[in-house]
Amino acid sequence: FWAKAGAIALTPGYDTVTVGGPGATNSDDSGVGQGTSDPCNVGSAEEALLPEGYACPLQMERCQISAAAYELGDLARSLLQEACESGSKIEAMELCTAVMEVMDLFRSVVPVVRARDVSSAPHLGMLYRNDCHYLSLQMLSLHFRFAGQLRKVAGVPLPLAGLAPSMRSTGDHAESKCVDRVESGVADVLDQIGALEGLADEDANAAAHRGVQQALHLVRCAAAAWRPMLPNATSHNALARLYNTICKRFVDSVLAMKDISVEETASIRELLGVIVECDALQHDDQTSDSYTEGTTDTSTTASAILAQVPYWIKMRELAQLMDASLKDITSRWEEGRLQACGFAAADVQRLICAIFETTPLRKECLERIHDENINDI
Repeated sequence: FWAKAGAIALTPGYDTVTVGGPGATNSDDSGVGQGTSDPCNVGSAEEALLPEGYACPLQMERCQISAAAYELGDLARSLLQEACESGSKIEAMELCTAVMEVMDLFRSVVPVVRARDVSSAPHLGMLYRNDCHYLSLQMLSLHFRFAGQLRKVAGVPLPLAGLAPSMRSTGDHAESKCVDRVESGVADVLDQIGALEGLADEDANAAAHRGVQQALHLVRCAAAAWRPMLPNATSHNALARLYNTICKRFVDSVLAMKDISVEETASIRELLGVIVECDALQHDDQTSDSYTEGTTDTSTTASAILAQVPYWIKMRELAQLMDASLKDITSRWEEGRLQACGFAAADVQRLICAIFETTPLRKECLERIHDENINDI
């Protein structure tokens, strides 16, 4: 048993299995879900781990897991079935304990064994995230299926579901680290752009555009790697976090500028427009062959992600403000449009002071927006 469990858990292979819905498939190491049909010939991997005719009460949203996690779940099901049929209290307890120990082995050892691969290929970190969520759900499902029988055999309740919370938490941690790693790369690219002052210079403007494209390229790469394997909601959350990092950096940089010339205003508006209209999020969800059903169109996908990017709304409005008149900006504030986009009074005041020269009209507009001491700007 331990030889088989160790081989499953520690073998550095990345064949994948699609779970969570009809049409489960195996794939090659590319992890794109374009392999042969599921050898179990069932609607989903969850159903494959339960006896024929027994419906799984818990369902996982469609995603890809490693073949190792799939085999480990199958091994756990076999051992628990054997424990129920053994008729021996000692054997049942030993088998149940073995299942929990091998799950704990997968949870604690695999991240160490595969650390180098995960650090170089962020999508592998997400694959491990899916593995942990899948095995967590399987422990709960198998508890639902076998707990009653095992209690009759062993005479005491056996905590089959005891590792489920920690297994899921480990997966959440792997997901967070994966996004952190990509977000750090995006931040490094943005740091090279530096301050936005001087964008009127042709070379500085070109360098800023290159930096933006590099940052957006990282988001595109993450989207291409994560979308085929992650549940839609999870990929949306991760991509929204990356995109929000880019939007926030530029919104904060513009609002921190003390003086913006007419030439810089045009350059900033153009640069913000590139980010607002970027195509990094314009890709189909579930684009592989195993994801034919439930495919979401690109506009719906992008909208779902952008709804979780608060700074995108603020950036879109900021781009429009760059060529708006004083009266128009003031009217937007008084109508509540700017507040709805996340602007504070101080944000609008600083922007007005940076773009417009001191005039009686500017003073009047600042007073109409004013809810803080203008001398603090």
